[in-house]
Amino acid sequence: SYTIAAGVEEAGGEAVLYPHAGDDYDEMERLLVEAADDCDLVLSSGSTSASAVDVIYRVIEDEGELLLHGVSVKPGKPMLIGRLDDSAYVGLPGYPVSALTIFRTFVAPAIRSAAGRPEPRTATVDGRMAVQERYSEGRLRLMPVGLLADGAGDTLVYPVYKGSGATTSLVEADGVVEVDADTEYLAEGET
Repeated sequence: SYTIAAGVEEAGGEAVLYPHAGDDYDEMERLLVEAADDCDLVLSSGSTSASAVDVIYRVIEDEGELLLHGVSVKPGKPMLIGRLDDSAYVGLPGYPVSALTIFRTFVAPAIRSAAGRPEPRTATVDGRMAVQERYSEGRLRLMPVGLLADGAGDTLVYPVYKGSGATTSLVEADGVVEVDADTEYLAEGET
């Protein structure tokens, strides 16, 4: 919550934190309705999958309108988008790497746009894969990577993703490689 709140502030928004609701439908409903009364955009994290204990999508369906449940992105598939009264709603996945990836990719640009702030400057770096990386899940992969210079001064790119719960994936990353959904693997040495 503190990291997402800092991201909201950095993007030009004003973050308001609410207590943790757990997987309690009534408490989620109470907090989300309160947040929708107070805020233009309501963000939550967790309870976004479709399992029996993940109920937030039902709260959104009952109290507003659920527009989207799931995106074809890894990490971050169980994202929610909806409306609560006059407020926009985004449900971030519960795993930290998934939540931060979805926030950075979809939410922060929308906040910056609404606040009239430009996108931050980024750099594109050409490099070669240091190792082969298999991937065949049929969705866009936003793969955290590290960069190293080899003996010839060329840039080597290596995956640092350790799972959606391991924030060290982001700490150790120098950037992100977008791997298309139809890519089965990246070969060692591939640009």
